Amino acid sequence: MLSLFLATAAAVGKVALIAGGGVWLGRRGILDGAGNALLSRVVFNLLLPCLLFSKISSSISWETLRVLWILPVLAVVYVGIGFLLGLGGARALRLPVDQVRQYVAASAFGNSGYLPMVLIVTMAGTVPALREIEGAGDLGVSYVAVYLIGLTACLWGGGYPYLGGIRLRTIRWDKIFTPPIYALLAGAVVGLSPLRHLLHGASPPLAMVAGAVDTVGMATIPCAIVVLGGNLARGPVAGAVPWRATAGVVVTRLLVMPLVGLAAGLLLLRIGLIPRDNPILLLVVMLESAMPSAANLVVMCQLHGRGEQAMATTLFWVYLISLGTLAVYGSLYLHMATG
Repeated sequence: MLSLFLATAAAVGKVALIAGGGVWLGRRGILDGAGNALLSRVVFNLLLPCLLFSKISSSISWETLRVLWILPVLAVVYVGIGFLLGLGGARALRLPVDQVRQYVAASAFGNSGYLPMVLIVTMAGTVPALREIEGAGDLGVSYVAVYLIGLTACLWGGGYPYLGGIRLRTIRWDKIFTPPIYALLAGAVVGLSPLRHLLHGASPPLAMVAGAVDTVGMATIPCAIVVLGGNLARGPVAGAVPWRATAGVVVTRLLVMPLVGLAAGLLLLRIGLIPRDNPILLLVVMLESAMPSAANLVVMCQLHGRGEQAMATTLFWVYLISLGTLAVYGSLYLHMATG
């Protein structure tokens, strides 16, 4: 357990160092508010869509859906549980009306793409039991990408308009069908059709296109974490959000949801929906539940032009505390997956 804890702590430390680069840029004034907002738009409109299209189109197939269909379904279940816990917490804490949506969103949506990808790849290179699995890091990234099918649909199809206070009767389609959603749909179409052979496989005719998209998508994770660091550079804004709201999000996302993920992983393993010889899949299922709030929530608030300070302040404390909870729960999940 000690070696697993140290390996997990190293993975978490890698993320912290990348975010530290964003903090440094923010403190130096290189990545100011306008620059951070601009980089957020680049991530939203180009980098993230390329990442989603590349990973989903290359990893999804009718064969993998027979096993991996549980991942997008589980993403919806996790979001639903977090959403209900957020609504209950907002009511119990008697939060101001203008901060309820930020609280519920921060409770419901975890950083299910950038952060687990970095952690999985780092764990695969440091944990002996995972190093024995050929391509463990790439396998974990592909599982996270399939999980993102459900998560992205919920986040950008539901969370984005919810944060903006957009009512169903007045909702605009361009607020639902965003670049990440288009990329997700396009990736699924390509991966599940003969078009897949044009981009992936042995000597595909459009290998140059696939390579370009994949290269651009690789910049998503570091840029998104740098954006997070840039937002955290200003530190918590006093009075931006009640302390009880931040404490509620910490309890929901970092204490309760990881236990939900542990129970879900053991249940799916017991009923046979997760093969016993696939520790990477089990690890992804459990690890996704322990993630701090999605960094994209700050991007969404910036795009809507409201709630940015409150969300950034909440995420500052959630991510700071998650350095400890991720190391603890991550080592427990590794023990369960490889033991």
